[in-house]
Amino acid sequence: MIIYLASPYSHEDSDVVEERVRKSAQAAAKLIQYGHIVFCPVTHSHLIAKHGALGPFDHDLWMEQDKVWLEKCDLVLVLMLDGWGQSKGVKQELAWAEQMKKPIVHCSEGSVHCDDFSDLEEVV
Repeated sequence: MIIYLASPYSHEDSDVVEERVRKSAQAAAKLIQYGHIVFCPVTHSHLIAKHGALGPFDHDLWMEQDKVWLEKCDLVLVLMLDGWGQSKGVKQELAWAEQMKKPIVHCSEGSVHCDDFSDLEEVV
């Protein structure tokens, strides 16, 4: 199963951005440790933007990239960090997931390691 890990990114406070990146990376690592294939756009794009001189908050640029990965996934997992419900990016990812009829699971950062998605295998 390929999991698309959606989480909020943008914020006016750079410390909040870094915290979101760190927590997203930790959640992705847990999922990988449990044998899942994971694409986490926040962690993937953050370093590319930072070291590739791309605008980290260029919403359209990154959403165009992310949509392709979302199409390939079997499940969208929403990491409910502070601000996830107001995140423009998460809202767009969820809208696409619904259009594509992808299963969507919401989880808190503390429950990521507990999730077993084997019961969703029959959905995908």
